[in-house]
Amino acid sequence: MILRVIYTLLLFFSTLVGFSQTKDASVWIGNSFEVDINKKIAATITEEIRFDENISELGTFFTDIGLEGKLSKKMSLGVNYRNIRRRRLDDSYALRHRFYADVNIRQKTERITFTYRLRYEMQYSNIAAADFGSSGDGFTARNRIRNRVGVRLNTEKKVKPYFTIELFNYPKTYQFDMRYNAGIDYKMSKKYALTFFYQLNNEFGVNNPQSDYTIGVGQKFSL
Repeated sequence: MILRVIYTLLLFFSTLVGFSQTKDASVWIGNSFEVDINKKIAATITEEIRFDENISELGTFFTDIGLEGKLSKKMSLGVNYRNIRRRRLDDSYALRHRFYADVNIRQKTERITFTYRLRYEMQYSNIAAADFGSSGDGFTARNRIRNRVGVRLNTEKKVKPYFTIELFNYPKTYQFDMRYNAGIDYKMSKKYALTFFYQLNNEFGVNNPQSDYTIGVGQKFSL
């Protein structure tokens, strides 16, 4: 049953890819580490590499550090900083600084867990000679608002399939992105888990919109 659902979602994503003018395939590989500071606050660090251009080159790699605090069983808040290196046309890597804050809400039933995440991002990119800034002056951020909803099956087994839909909105522009993600969480022990996913990202409101379809794998270590 689980495999049938995932297969159906993959066919759905493949159909959506056909509506964009530009297509690209990528692979994301990540490792995440989490440490509980106390019962309500946890620190995280994530390292990830992303291969794009039809999985032919290393397009992006980053380090992400953050703190997450639990307000209740259903709500948490998070703040993060991400240091990003992204490949330029000349094969050098541009530096980006991303700061973001999350509001996470979770509602669990016997069979399904529903999730919602609101994220606000500010990103600075290195167009300026100082390698910091996104509009030539070195200090103008590109802001983005992300809304994500998801469902996860609460199976009795260690394998738990999930599905999310996320909307990326760019304030003061007509551009937005839609991201669809179907995956499996596999909790191998109390301190180690694996994630496998397939993802589609579509651009809208831009010239020559792009569709990126991604296969990803991630490891999570609870220290």
